[in-house]
Amino acid sequence: MTRDIDHVSVNAFEELVNGIVVRAVDDYRTSRRKLKEFEEKEGLTEKQIKNRNKYGRLLSDSSRFFHSEWFFALTEVSGEKILQTLESEYEN
Repeated sequence: MTRDIDHVSVNAFEELVNGIVVRAVDDYRTSRRKLKEFEEKEGLTEKQIKNRNKYGRLLSDSSRFFHSEWFFALTEVSGEKILQTLESEYEN
């Protein structure tokens, strides 16, 4: 019976880790997309400037996460590889 509990705990942990990484990837993609939209606009309003800055911080935070000790503690996946893949989505 203990093994079942341990197995469930491991699965729950893996799901949590996957969710954290997927959220960081989603945040990165959203930030890149929104920042590109702001680049294409002229004469931004004060609210748009605040939103642009918010997405800039989110992009920076997401990028730092993939290089952080926290990321390396969660997974053996290469954060640098993830960032390279994400960046390649935005290369023209």
